[in-house]
Amino acid sequence: MATRTRRGNALKEAAVKLAPEFRRADAQCFRQIALDKESLWQLAVERELPEGISSWTTSLVVAERFKGGVPPIGDWQGVIWTVRPHAEQVVANLGLLFSDNRFRRACEEARKEISYYHDGIAKHSGTQHEVVLEMERLPLANVHAMGGYSSSKETMAKWFFGSADAAALAALENLLAQAGRELGPVWVTGDAKQRVLGNMVQLAEQLRRTCPPHA
Repeated sequence: MATRTRRGNALKEAAVKLAPEFRRADAQCFRQIALDKESLWQLAVERELPEGISSWTTSLVVAERFKGGVPPIGDWQGVIWTVRPHAEQVVANLGLLFSDNRFRRACEEARKEISYYHDGIAKHSGTQHEVVLEMERLPLANVHAMGGYSSSKETMAKWFFGSADAAALAALENLLAQAGRELGPVWVTGDAKQRVLGNMVQLAEQLRRTCPPHA
């Protein structure tokens, strides 16, 4: 049994003892995942990925910044899912637990018996607004954002001003400052995200038609 599955099942078993107030989540939840090419292909073809017991957060900012934010350009594609969970999907709301004085006091008293206490509970406490959910699948329709990278400043300057000389780059910097934007990694949402997903699904369908699986 995989470590993630084993830990998830152990947490689920322990969480049954929690008061109902700590096993609910009334807010939208988010989860960031870095997908490899195989998983990205599976998502495009099957329109969903298998899931299980996993950590989510009620804070979009936490999800966006998780593990450094948008994965570096390369073999990984950052994706943020969103869901408003049903009551039966909530294993434990750790954010609510850490807001409870009794729970924090119990953790402090048992700190010597808790593995990696200072790097985990003591360091993060409830700052990650964590909610543990149990879901069978992650539907494509629930993708909130896709990780991407803007073009370079030189490319953007040429688009706007027809040149990438010092004056054009300075003018671009001024425009970015006025707009409160920075170039580089970005989470793509809204219509732009839908276009990316649509193109991904369309490409997968074309490849399936032209390269049918072997019998």
